[in-house]
Amino acid sequence: MIRIKGLLTSIKASGESCLFLNNTSSHEDGFEFVDLKFSSFEKKAFQFMLPLFPVFIVNMVFLFKYKALRNIARKYQLFDKDVIFCEYLDISIGYFMKENKLIKDYICDIHGIVPVEFKGKKTNVIYNRLRYKIAVKLDTLVFSNASGVIYASEALKSYMEVEYPSISDKKYMILPYLISNTPKNVSSNDVKVLEIKDKYNISDDDFVILFAGSYKSIGGVFDLVRAYHLISNKKNRLILIGNGEDKSKVLEYINKNNISESVVLIDRIDYSDLPIYQSLSSVIVCPDRMNIYSNLIVHLKYIDSLSSNKVVINGSFDSVLEFNHKDSLSLSFSPSDVADLADKIKYVIDNYDFLCDKYSNNKSYVDDNLTYYNYPFSI
Repeated sequence: MIRIKGLLTSIKASGESCLFLNNTSSHEDGFEFVDLKFSSFEKKAFQFMLPLFPVFIVNMVFLFKYKALRNIARKYQLFDKDVIFCEYLDISIGYFMKENKLIKDYICDIHGIVPVEFKGKKTNVIYNRLRYKIAVKLDTLVFSNASGVIYASEALKSYMEVEYPSISDKKYMILPYLISNTPKNVSSNDVKVLEIKDKYNISDDDFVILFAGSYKSIGGVFDLVRAYHLISNKKNRLILIGNGEDKSKVLEYINKNNISESVVLIDRIDYSDLPIYQSLSSVIVCPDRMNIYSNLIVHLKYIDSLSSNKVVINGSFDSVLEFNHKDSLSLSFSPSDVADLADKIKYVIDNYDFLCDKYSNNKSYVDDNLTYYNYPFSI
């Protein structure tokens, strides 16, 4: 939903009005929402049938949905309109509505790669291979019939044009994963900052390394802990915020290597509290391993980290390098390379004052360049 709200912000910045068709009951000020009301089962069945059967067969099976979409098209006079769809189910609905002449055309917002998710699963291999083939067939159908495409990065555009050559001649817009606005100053939370420091015995002299995110295998938190072990000393502290599949593995490593006294483990926190923990840190690390998603799509946590005005370390992914030219915004390390990540952390420790000065204007840069308000919709 964060991406969808960001796209709405981009449209608002362009001065355009917008009717928002989406499979959600959420609302956003300034936009009219229409809930398409697809259940989880209906969503899967609809996406399974659409690339395998003629549209008139899908119409018969989903007759009530077809009638509901037809009523929406009539109510809002969509028959001669171009409509933007920005979620995987909704993009499929865009194709379905166009084929039934309920809309003139549709624009796809591509900010993920669903087929790859199925292809990479190691369980139920035959089932997921079938899902992969159907997903590719569906994407080919939906993308080739769209009038335009919104990409989350130039890297994603290049990738998709190789995978789906039929979209290479479509009109397009590059709209990265950004934030709608930057967090407020945390000075009003001084009391909470002191409480956290007291709770975890963090002193003003400690060099604090912060990670906040999911313990996914591709998220790199295990790599970060290994890198921290290579450079740890009595003045270094590592704060890990989050949960996930690799957490037991991380805990085992911490205990086995006797570094538990300098590592702070915190479960998930409210997103609104993230700036408080960022203010405690000396450096924020986004340790993602090399993977196709990070290479093609910038993580929101990276932009959040930059807006904290702290020194940031992030992998040298193609998507990030599109605006982090020559480490102008953050330090880069080779993804999946633990030794290089350790070297970058040590470099920050040894050159901390210099780097704080170098990146002291990051929040202003994010305000002026990396929010959805800075990308007015244009396609």
